[in-house]
Amino acid sequence: MDREELFKKADEMRASPPSYFKFDNLHDLDDMTVLKEYYLDLGFQNKVHFYLILPKGVENQKLPFIVNMHGGGMVRDHGDRDMLLCRRLAMNGMAVVSVDYHLAPQYVYPYALDEICALIRYLNDNADGYGLDKGRYILCGQSSGGNLALVTSMRLKDTPYKPLGQVLCYSVLDQKTDPDDKPDHCDDERKDLYRFYFQCYIGDAAPGTPEISPLFFEADDFKGLPETIMIEGGLNELKSENISLFKKLCDSGVKVQMAFYPDSPHGFLVNQKAEWKEAQEHIFNEAKRIFTL
Repeated sequence: MDREELFKKADEMRASPPSYFKFDNLHDLDDMTVLKEYYLDLGFQNKVHFYLILPKGVENQKLPFIVNMHGGGMVRDHGDRDMLLCRRLAMNGMAVVSVDYHLAPQYVYPYALDEICALIRYLNDNADGYGLDKGRYILCGQSSGGNLALVTSMRLKDTPYKPLGQVLCYSVLDQKTDPDDKPDHCDDERKDLYRFYFQCYIGDAAPGTPEISPLFFEADDFKGLPETIMIEGGLNELKSENISLFKKLCDSGVKVQMAFYPDSPHGFLVNQKAEWKEAQEHIFNEAKRIFTL
């Protein structure tokens, strides 16, 4: 598929999101959280767009914060399902920064990573202006967002901007191996979707580049990563690559845990399926523990 065809298909996909991406209860938390929207000129081709979600009644307080990266193959939009998760996180005494990073195929690797890292540096350097507690933050990502969160953490782990932890949910970790050659069951329609996502994001880069397929980092490369919480579903078609990452993190000496939900498919947390409430509660509790709230 050439670039023009990729653009057309991606635009059509964004115009018609699945029904389960939308939720009627999006505004149920209006009385408990405050939503702010920002566009920052950080020297990129376009302004960096993000949402800041705060619990109500925290004026003049500095809050620890979670930086969230949504899923969708680096192609689908930030949406209702992502905002719901972020607003629920913010109910637990922390702020949430949800990054509406620029999407492939219009913006291929490493554009989204570059702007996410620049935003994190900016927010920590200017934390007071946003009610954030400098340096006290956790990265969080779902699916392709888990990929972005992990690689962002790899970029920042040896800098003053290293996060306190990271939450990786059923992450996309191997964009090199064809879905036909992966061990977990995946129907043909999903395989074609993954192939499309991979082609959109990779651009002219090699698909085995570790920043694109972080499963291909060597175990020693992971040394120095912050505490890691992995959320995994037993019905996830990417389960094996996440278990492989878990083993690599253990071998590298990273403090890591995997919360495994045997009856849950890919995307269950944000799509509110199967054991999503249990997984959500686990993330809440682990974030509060890391922040010592």
